[in-house]
Amino acid sequence: MEPVLRFFEGQIGLEALVLVIIICAISWGVWKLAVTYTKKTSQVDNLPCDKHEKAIDNLAANIQNINVTLGKLEAGQESIYKMMSIMASSSPSSQLTQSHSPISLSAKGKEIAEILNFDNLLNDNWNNISSIINNETNPYDIQMEFISKFLTYPERYIDADSLDNIKNDAFMRGLPLIEYLRMLGIMARDKYFLTHNIDVNEVDKNDPEKKE
Repeated sequence: MEPVLRFFEGQIGLEALVLVIIICAISWGVWKLAVTYTKKTSQVDNLPCDKHEKAIDNLAANIQNINVTLGKLEAGQESIYKMMSIMASSSPSSQLTQSHSPISLSAKGKEIAEILNFDNLLNDNWNNISSIINNETNPYDIQMEFISKFLTYPERYIDADSLDNIKNDAFMRGLPLIEYLRMLGIMARDKYFLTHNIDVNEVDKNDPEKKE
């Protein structure tokens, strides 16, 4: 088990690995609740009529408890997405992006982006990628949304072959996949800003941690 965990840690980074484990745990919890609900419903259906009323009352209470638990699980998923947003804004010891704000690619990041034709990748998938932005109104939120979505759901926005190529390159270079996905988010931000005449320096002006 440990070698498997170490392999995935090397591919996506420790932070993302932890989040994947949490998501799997939440998914298992939802499945378990669904099984419990089905089992209890079946038990009520098989009871004699004179015991239905009491059993239905108990089932209603159990359903209420399940709904409360599902609400907590949904809140947990929202927390995970917020954690991904935090990861999007910080890239400690990253070799491919620069930590100063606004976030940008490092020299090595630009080199890899050129080798993997990230510009063409973004152009070919731009209809999907541009759909990431919905109600975000300021440059900081737009930046965070692009990077967070690439970190969380890359398969929704780029084709499978390109994603496989990125994973292979990350593996060959011994770099976390999460660094490549952050690069894509930054480049998508730049393309969106260019299309909509948004100055990248406006990101800092709308950063809630930097506003006076």
